Amino acid sequence: MAEVNDKLSWWQQWLQQPQRLKLHSFVFQLHFWVGSIAGMYVTLISVTGSILVYGNEPDGLLSGGSLDCIRTSSSDRLAAW
Repeated sequence: MAEVNDKLSWWQQWLQQPQRLKLHSFVFQLHFWVGSIAGMYVTLISVTGSILVYGNEPDGLLSGGSLDCIRTSSSDRLAAW
């Protein structure tokens, strides 16, 4: 099998057995680390954004309180416009 691989051009090896080329492992590692760092960044932005949006609301729930809702009729909302 080694004799066949020696006769293949670089491009043919890339198509048939990409795992044997060093470029394949470099591209895999680059893709892995860039994806991991981007995933951590998106997670951090999502968590901090959620904290900012909900503000003090989780504090009331954790201390035994409940969320207060104000009911309005649909006519009140239309009149405000």
